[in-house]
Amino acid sequence: MLLGFYSTVYGEASDERVARLQVEAPVREGMAAHHVVGVCGALISEYYLVHEIEEVTHESCLENRSADSGFTFFRIGPLERFWLAVRGLSAARAGRLIMGGR
Repeated sequence: MLLGFYSTVYGEASDERVARLQVEAPVREGMAAHHVVGVCGALISEYYLVHEIEEVTHESCLENRSADSGFTFFRIGPLERFWLAVRGLSAARAGRLIMGGR
């Protein structure tokens, strides 16, 4: 069974592009802390996409930066796998893909 997830990451950035690039390290650290294993294969490979960026106060960022927000998981069925693969390719072409599987 494949699962996807949502997670909240706090950080400070000068603009949206920089904020997107800062997501990788905290997500990977959270995955390791919670023993979440990524999939990397010929047909299916993990990728991470920043869905939404919100500006928050500096105080809120400092308060929540080191907090572990955990993950909200959802199942990925056979049909969804195809659409998520297409979405990953599309995001990569548009420069919105954060990283691929390793």
